[in-house]
Amino acid sequence: MDAAASPPAPVLRGPGRAFRASLRLFLQPVAWLAPPAGALLAAALVALSSPAAGVRLTAPELFGLAAVVWLLSALGVAMTLLLYTAFCPVRVGVDGLTGFSFWGLPLSLPWGEVTEASRRRLFGFPYLIVASGRRGRALWIALPLADMAAFEAALAEHGGPDNPVSVVLTTS
Repeated sequence: MDAAASPPAPVLRGPGRAFRASLRLFLQPVAWLAPPAGALLAAALVALSSPAAGVRLTAPELFGLAAVVWLLSALGVAMTLLLYTAFCPVRVGVDGLTGFSFWGLPLSLPWGEVTEASRRRLFGFPYLIVASGRRGRALWIALPLADMAAFEAALAEHGGPDNPVSVVLTTS
């Protein structure tokens, strides 16, 4: 990194309130996708156990293998979502917003740096992207949060009713 690059924004340390993503609303789509994923996994295992592939598994072995792989995958997804909701909150405070970038890096945006906000979906999950005027600095906030009404109230109180984040949340 060259000396001409601007220093990173300081981490906001003022009083603020933490908001976490709603675990229930994250797990709901995962539960809907689990049966088709299990069916695809079973079909793949049947294809792999064909005589042409050189592997012969009995039906109980196929079922057991598919069940174990599916359960481990579901457990991994559930644990990832649980850890995300527990340890990756977004904070709204007097100084600005603190949360995480797309890459999971901690990021603080003072209110004066917030230039735009938009809603996007990633793999079917809704996110609020809060961007600053500086390139590459954007918070990704998983929606909905467990307490959306309090989040919107905190945004209006600390950032003002016409800050880009409040405007996006109230108009869409």
